Amino acid sequence: MRRRLRISGPTGFLLALTVGAAAGTAQTPPAPPLDFLLTRWELAGDRLLDVEDMAAFLPWAPGDSVPADAPVRAATKVREHLVAAGWWQAAVSGDAAEGVVTLTIDAGEPVVVGEIGVRGNLRLSQEEIFAEMDLGPGRTFSEAVFRSDVERVLRAYSERGHPLARVYPSRFRRTDGGRLGFVM
Repeated sequence: MRRRLRISGPTGFLLALTVGAAAGTAQTPPAPPLDFLLTRWELAGDRLLDVEDMAAFLPWAPGDSVPADAPVRAATKVREHLVAAGWWQAAVSGDAAEGVVTLTIDAGEPVVVGEIGVRGNLRLSQEEIFAEMDLGPGRTFSEAVFRSDVERVLRAYSERGHPLARVYPSRFRRTDGGRLGFVM
């Protein structure tokens, strides 16, 4: 047997108002942005990259369904790539229209090496260390070139009987002329 609960009087009125107000204010969560089909990449602004180069560090290719925030995420990845290549002031923005994602690059000035100091070297002279390096004063800084310089210096130590030598940079700073200075 079913029983009905009847609430009347002021309590019933307040309960009805509370339930009605709560029902009217319930908000549905916003729908997530829809994915879209990437048809092609375009680059605008400073030409530091080729569209074909981007496949190496972006997770999407034309023909992929990409999230709505893909232009922003791609701009972030491209900026990280440019910073590693020595364009520390680079700014990249992304925009999408009808499946075409356009990344606009403002390179800024490249980071130029000013001075490199060498400390703690007991087995190789400063001149021998610099002879192993491609980076030097007046050259544009590149993380990849820097890493290969460190590998060559380590190899030189190893060839001279010190395979456990360590080389690491420290004290990265901007010199008076606005160039990069660091100590190895």
